[in-house]
Amino acid sequence: MKRGACFVDGGVDHFRLAMAIAYRAKQLSSGVEANVPKNNDKNVVIALREIACGAVSIGYMEETMISGFQRYSYLIEGGE
Repeated sequence: MKRGACFVDGGVDHFRLAMAIAYRAKQLSSGVEANVPKNNDKNVVIALREIACGAVSIGYMEETMISGFQRYSYLIEGGE
């Protein structure tokens, strides 16, 4: 894959992007398989390329991160 072939849309909030990249890089460091070729890059670069190419979405990373930090699971029951 050519460097710069994938580019993140300009409408993305930089804070959300940085949080998603950091969390994905942490996952990659802990042994999760990358969705793009590694090309001898560091985990942060791999995470950025995954998000830029759409292999991993920012929304999914946010939900995964939030559920990972929650201590309790809240169930919403209909009508009660």
